[in-house]
Amino acid sequence: MKYNLILPATYILNNLYDDSVLANTITSYKDNSAPRGGGIGQGVDILVDLLEDVSIKEYTATDKAAKNGYGADYIFDSVTITPINIKLISELYGAIIVDGWDNLFFDKQNVGEFSFEIGDISKKLTHRLETTVGTVINGLSGDNTDTRAYVGTTPKARGEEIIAALVAVSLDFRANQVPASGRTVAAGRNAYTYLLATDQLTSAANTGEAGDSQALREAIVGRVAGFDVVYSPEIDDDAFVAYHAEAFVIVSRAPGKNPSAAYSELVSVPEAPIDVRVNVIGMGPRNATGLYVGTFFTVAQAVADGTASNARARKVVFATDAEAGVASVEEAPTARKATTK
Repeated sequence: MKYNLILPATYILNNLYDDSVLANTITSYKDNSAPRGGGIGQGVDILVDLLEDVSIKEYTATDKAAKNGYGADYIFDSVTITPINIKLISELYGAIIVDGWDNLFFDKQNVGEFSFEIGDISKKLTHRLETTVGTVINGLSGDNTDTRAYVGTTPKARGEEIIAALVAVSLDFRANQVPASGRTVAAGRNAYTYLLATDQLTSAANTGEAGDSQALREAIVGRVAGFDVVYSPEIDDDAFVAYHAEAFVIVSRAPGKNPSAAYSELVSVPEAPIDVRVNVIGMGPRNATGLYVGTFFTVAQAVADGTASNARARKVVFATDAEAGVASVEEAPTARKATTK
């Protein structure tokens, strides 16, 4: 039997990258260093704030004149490397039975014949990954959340209130030395609609990088207060989450080589947020073959254990007041009470 699934698996990962929005706004860490591959419950160490103990100093004319003109000594900071250990808690996979495939060999000539299967697996993987990322981002709580009440009753007025809140978050980020690039705000349904009603969004044509995935470029409707604005159905309707790319991380480790599989290959695409293992598994006496594509992964906040605050992320929830006079359905969607998950 002859097997080669690297090409279709590469297409799947390329599609995953091209079709992802939220997954491409946060950091991904793909660790395949473990000899036996990944597994649920394994820990993966990632480094955050490698130089957090380093302070920028200024060497002055007084320092130069010190010690009888020989100059004062430079002050060197110690670098503390404290990794964050993140547990792999899930296995993301797709597995199908392919009847009658004794030879699974794909090249540029025949891979197009299976575009439906490749596309369908890509869409399902993307949807599951996006849902997981959105749930984690929306799950900010405690010190990382603020609750406000709308004052205005029109979509534009409420959008301006949301922008004012975003400006405040931007100033907090600056005070916490969060980099200006790589900032995103994911808005819920109502918050997103209200933002669109304002005149303060920079045109989406002026945002995004050429190297961003197609879905991300299309999802960014504009830029305000230093944040790229996207919509996510995973965010509470009357809320937004503003975050830097390093606030959250996708950590993955693909399974190791399966010794019982007729074919087992690790496939990696640099831009994709995960790597995958592809296995061809015999299905017993039937004339069928099992095809597995998957990896072990976790989506988490990139903060040390015991840390209550994420300096790179903030969720703001606007509590609706039924007596405030919600705008008509034609002007704005029906507002639902937002709850922090």
